[in-house]
Amino acid sequence: MVGAVLKSILHNVGVVIAGIGLAFLGKVVDSRFGFSAVAFPFEKAVGVFLLGLGFLLRVWATFHFYVHKMRVIALQPQATLLTSGPYRFSRNPLYLGGNAFVFFGTALLFGSPTALSARRCTSH
Repeated sequence: MVGAVLKSILHNVGVVIAGIGLAFLGKVVDSRFGFSAVAFPFEKAVGVFLLGLGFLLRVWATFHFYVHKMRVIALQPQATLLTSGPYRFSRNPLYLGGNAFVFFGTALLFGSPTALSARRCTSH
């Protein structure tokens, strides 16, 4: 059980690092094109909350895979369909946690409009 928790945490640290990296690149693009930082009263607090929520959701989903002796990353279809734990709320909580919450949270944390919306970058 402890091993599954540790593997779940370690598996998802990379997603947070990737989110921070993308938000940083967004800030570089913002600086290059003169985009103003996103600023509203609680954007950093919301960013930290979403980042933490996304990380915890991914850890829970990954842990659920490990407990059921499944592979988180598999090139072949798996024999079992998970419909309990976080999978009873979302078809893919790994994507929801990482792509929606972690990446959006880090973009808010860095205040990068480019990281928040690629459309804004192409409209200028």
